[in-house]
Amino acid sequence: MKRFVTLLLLAGLLTTFASCGNEQNSNGAQSTTTVTTAGEGDSTPKYDDDDLMISEDFQFDLSQYATVPQLSDIKVSSKELNANWLSEEAAAKEYFAEYVNTEEGYAATDGDVVNIHYKGYSADASVEITEETIANMTNIAYDDEGNLEAGYDLTIGSGTFVGAYESETNPEKNNAGFEEQLIGMKAGETRTITVTFADDYLNSEELQGVVIKFDVTVNSIQNVVLPELTDEMVSEYTSEQFTDVASFKAYILRYYTAQMAYEAVSEGSTFSSYPEELLDQYISEYVYDYIDYIYGDEKLTDEETQTIFDEQYDDAKKNAESTIENRLVLETLFERLGITLTYAEYKEALTAEFETYYFYYYYYYGLSTEADVEDYFGMDELVLQFKYNKMLETLPDHVTVE
Repeated sequence: MKRFVTLLLLAGLLTTFASCGNEQNSNGAQSTTTVTTAGEGDSTPKYDDDDLMISEDFQFDLSQYATVPQLSDIKVSSKELNANWLSEEAAAKEYFAEYVNTEEGYAATDGDVVNIHYKGYSADASVEITEETIANMTNIAYDDEGNLEAGYDLTIGSGTFVGAYESETNPEKNNAGFEEQLIGMKAGETRTITVTFADDYLNSEELQGVVIKFDVTVNSIQNVVLPELTDEMVSEYTSEQFTDVASFKAYILRYYTAQMAYEAVSEGSTFSSYPEELLDQYISEYVYDYIDYIYGDEKLTDEETQTIFDEQYDDAKKNAESTIENRLVLETLFERLGITLTYAEYKEALTAEFETYYFYYYYYYGLSTEADVEDYFGMDELVLQFKYNKMLETLPDHVTVE
């Protein structure tokens, strides 16, 4: 999937819980409809197209719990915006990049694509590494006929392999990154390079803080030639959503302005307390979702359930508070910016979302209809997402770029 498209994927920002029911506002001019989570009960609520979709859980004075900065006080860095554009532009250029084989004797440099074979092993004989881990650090393999299988294409500077290790407490382990040590190598050359895995390396506890040697052979080197981005390229890259560079850039800058502004508002918000009933509800939902995920249909006694609840309570409370904080910020912005969503708009947004990302929903979630999407995520979650999208569209108009 093209990188630009991933900006628009369903974010799944929050885990939300909804209540059932409909209510009429005091002036009777427009009905408001509380959002229900699909699958609750046997009946499906009926909505009129002009009904406003709201969540009953957050129909209270938000300011009693959250202090949210005014948008007029939010400043967005033009320098950071331009950096984001250059990153997106580079991604588009890479889509059309040409790979040119280098001449004999050429020394690899940053940005080149090197095809390599490598084998990793402990730099210290006293530190034992399991065979499985060594196999995972080695791509030298042979097919059934004894032929060496293809090497790995690595772009120097991509940050794909182990980075530099710098430590004041363990300076003897300090080493440059894997890719950095490939600079200067030539096709056909073999070099032993030494790296140190990060102390918090997530993929393998066995390798955390461990010094590893790699025997690396460079098979070939290619220069990456990036073209100047043209209108025709933009049209192809965005599947004709944008037909010229100028409109694509304007979209990217506006998108990141909205994202950065929202992040600034979130980071600048403070919270004095949490709605007690809502906090308890979210904690319970978290724990019971955990129990359902871990234990499935297994029957637990009340005592076992209480034990699990007690064990998971701290994590559940932290998750619930974070969820409520995010939601309080969103609902405050919705209120200030006048962001609403009618049932007609909801249906239109759901159809557009499903048609655009059908493959995504089907491949990752096995969802083949709009009803499947609604049932899986819940109407409240989808309404929240669509209102969030509407908010992002208008947010850039209310902040300062400098």
